[in-house]
Amino acid sequence: MRGMVQNPTTTTLDLSAKLRGQSLQVFVSRDAAPFSLLLAQVLLFWIFPSVHCVWLLTTIAFHVLVCFGGGFGTMPAFAADYFGSKNMAPFTNSC
Repeated sequence: MRGMVQNPTTTTLDLSAKLRGQSLQVFVSRDAAPFSLLLAQVLLFWIFPSVHCVWLLTTIAFHVLVCFGGGFGTMPAFAADYFGSKNMAPFTNSC
């Protein structure tokens, strides 16, 4: 059985989202970065149903996905800060 082959575009966008999440931690604090990404998602999901332009809808969906990737980029540091580095493995799925 073959594994999932990723498109180079999605791989590049995923990498850029994770790097944006890490750079957000530099400009904001490590504590505020995941919450600011969550706040951005809440605001984007709030205006999502009222958008009628396809291009604007696509742009909003792209930014939501970037927030998802940024959340995965900030999760290891967030888990290490709050739960300690010894307890970080269950949160990041690494054994």
